[in-house]
Amino acid sequence: MHWFDAGSAAADFAPGRFPIFIWMFGDGQEDYMYGFPSSDPAQPALKVATEQYVAATTLDTIDRTVSPEETAAMYRDRVAGRFPQIDGRALKARACMYTVTPDRRFVIDALDGLPNVLIVSACSGHGFKHSAGLGEAIAEQVLGRASSHGLDLSPFGRQRLLLGKETA
Repeated sequence: MHWFDAGSAAADFAPGRFPIFIWMFGDGQEDYMYGFPSSDPAQPALKVATEQYVAATTLDTIDRTVSPEETAAMYRDRVAGRFPQIDGRALKARACMYTVTPDRRFVIDALDGLPNVLIVSACSGHGFKHSAGLGEAIAEQVLGRASSHGLDLSPFGRQRLLLGKETA
């Protein structure tokens, strides 16, 4: 995540004027960014972020430093040509870690031997974007009702993650 100085264009990035966005701009799985309006009036900034799925990490191995080269690449590759008001000065940058399945899809499934226990792993930020639709479909499933929108949650079963692996 990077917060680029909005400077004299602060009003352009103010809440109520500038939206939360997801901007897809290429064919690659990482050819996008998402962002938020400025939330700190004392230091107005455009907050932008992306995700990478190339290297897995753990709480013990994550490198939370964001190098100047990473910040320069974020600005050059994603921000500069899309937000000309932003001059590239980063106020701060942070690494953000969250859980995700290998196929980047949710896990929604009953627990073995406990059919009244439902596992719901919405994959952190990715799941938040889908929370309204998922929440309704999951509530209907828990209540034993058919989906009012015809949603089939079976593709989110955890068995797909075990294919090719031995199960106990």
